[in-house]
Amino acid sequence: MTASVERLDRIEAILEALAEGQAAFNAGQQQMQAQLERTEAQIERPQAQIERTEAQAERTQIQLERTEAQVERTQVQLERTEVRVDSTQTQLERTQASTALALLWTIARAVEA
Repeated sequence: MTASVERLDRIEAILEALAEGQAAFNAGQQQMQAQLERTEAQIERPQAQIERTEAQAERTQIQLERTEAQVERTQVQLERTEVRVDSTQTQLERTQASTALALLWTIARAVEA
């Protein structure tokens, strides 16, 4: 009977060692899973930052295009204003010439009289 008891003790010791090994394996597997999740989170954070940066770049590009369009409209308005200034300057010069001519004509008539 002692041989059977010894065998049972060895089997029990083997089973305990297997259980401890399984527990250690499970703990290691849980640690690896936790590390994997942390690594995935570390990968996701920069990816999310990249996506936010890309979205900001798109918004900046849209704003740039709007600003460029506004600059073009302002340039057209400036050109129109310059044309009006030139036209007004020409009209002023004509008025001054006409006034000078009228003044000279009036002086000439006064001298004749």
